[in-house]
Amino acid sequence: MDGTGMCKGGSGSGLVFPACVVNGAAVSKTFQILYRNEEVHLDDHILFKLHLIVESHKLADSLDRADLQLVTELWFTEHAFGPDHHNAIQCVSTRTLNLHFSPTRGLHYHLPVLFDYFHLSAVTVTVHCCLVALHQPYINGGRSGKSWSSPRLSARTQQSNMETVFFGSV
Repeated sequence: MDGTGMCKGGSGSGLVFPACVVNGAAVSKTFQILYRNEEVHLDDHILFKLHLIVESHKLADSLDRADLQLVTELWFTEHAFGPDHHNAIQCVSTRTLNLHFSPTRGLHYHLPVLFDYFHLSAVTVTVHCCLVALHQPYINGGRSGKSWSSPRLSARTQQSNMETVFFGSV
């Protein structure tokens, strides 16, 4: 955006709202298109964090089976749009991108997303994903009581907690 409040690269497209998060969904800049064949540079960056419980001995398989999708929607209104007009805007087209994440290679997509023929709109999406950390889940197992029996007997009857179930015994 330049100093005049207009989107750079557009043919006079006025910025109505900046990029934001609404009800847990990322929303790009909201702008008005004035002419056909108009190009608007969104240049919005969105950071998602994904937390999964995976099997420690089948990490790659667990991540391959994860169903990761990115849903893109095109919203439109023919009326003037301002802060009080959220009911006037409606979703006119939706595209769902299925993302296949590899823990060793990550995920790197750069592709055009074409919306329906009637609206003739497209957006170029770049997605980068990488595995940055593996953590054991935080599970509060409660307090363990004192064992009044012999140590040999308590070792045989030791109960497994969720950490042992997910990550095995040490």
